[in-house]
Amino acid sequence: MNINECGWNDQLAKDFHSLFKPPLLPARIAAQYKSHYSIVHESGEARATLAGRFLHNTPRDADLPAVGDWVAVTKADEESKAVIHGLLPRRSKFSRTAPDLEQRSGTAEQVLVANIDLALILSSLNEEFSLRRIERYLTMVWNGGAVPLLVLTKVDECADRSEFLEAIGDIAMGVPVLLTSAVQGEGLDALREYLKPGRTAVMLGSSGVGKSTLMNALMGRDVTEVAAISDYKDRGRHTTTHRQLYLLPQGSIIIDTPGLREIHLWSDEEGFGRTFQDIEELAASCRFSDCRHGEEPGCAVQLAIVNGELNEGRLRSFHKLQREIAYQENRISASTARREERKRSKLYKEHRKMLRLRNRLK
Repeated sequence: MNINECGWNDQLAKDFHSLFKPPLLPARIAAQYKSHYSIVHESGEARATLAGRFLHNTPRDADLPAVGDWVAVTKADEESKAVIHGLLPRRSKFSRTAPDLEQRSGTAEQVLVANIDLALILSSLNEEFSLRRIERYLTMVWNGGAVPLLVLTKVDECADRSEFLEAIGDIAMGVPVLLTSAVQGEGLDALREYLKPGRTAVMLGSSGVGKSTLMNALMGRDVTEVAAISDYKDRGRHTTTHRQLYLLPQGSIIIDTPGLREIHLWSDEEGFGRTFQDIEELAASCRFSDCRHGEEPGCAVQLAIVNGELNEGRLRSFHKLQREIAYQENRISASTARREERKRSKLYKEHRKMLRLRNRLK
């Protein structure tokens, strides 16, 4: 791969040259490992590490490079090595609350991939299928600025698709839904229509939904390992161990990701509102503007449940994710307050030190 095949264009070049000067060169993060990155630049692929100053001046882990990011690099003496000095602003991202909840800065955002146009949310038609999980993915994708596409996999193993399609229709809210079988090739041509040259897509989903099999089918060759799902509740095993950018034969870019066991939201009200647009529209007709959609009189949401227009499980999911977002926002506010207090305390100490020094010099 080279940088032009990875989505580099005139607008990115303009943005890059307004922020960075030679000898810095543009590159894209193709893979992320524990101690280094794999990048693609004008001469091909290389191994890269972070410059010490860049790492020191970046307090939030979420602002460090992720797969899909455009970065500014210098080549080391060896052609196959590079150093990352800066990051171009992201146009989109897919992030979650970090599993360890606390990173270097006390904030909790973990950016998994960046600068994506399309997010393929995969769910297999077996016991792994979960509407509540899909709602979470949709909220996270909308919030990050990408466009979601629901890809239902393993349709060759499903005797009755209609039940799944009816269920997904209640939460999709205009999001396209594709039925696919990577084994039989069903739906792959329809999927390729969304994967246009120069566009970047990401595959999201739990282990065992068929991401690796679908990736190999789209690539036309085996590029990722495939493992059979376990016999216990159709649960899958991890085969992808890190996030990796690939160039598809038709010229589009796709990022494969490991299955996510924890998908805690890193979201705001905008992404949440788009996922639960049906409930938001019903809520506008409630008698009270602060209705919590419980036992309040004149609740249009509860009336919709009684009339069979809204699934009660969806409302429970609405409340659960709403509480999760509120908790997260409170946590971030508290973290920000602590950080500001530490900053004020440091400035105060430096000021007192300067005054003492000045008094000695008098």
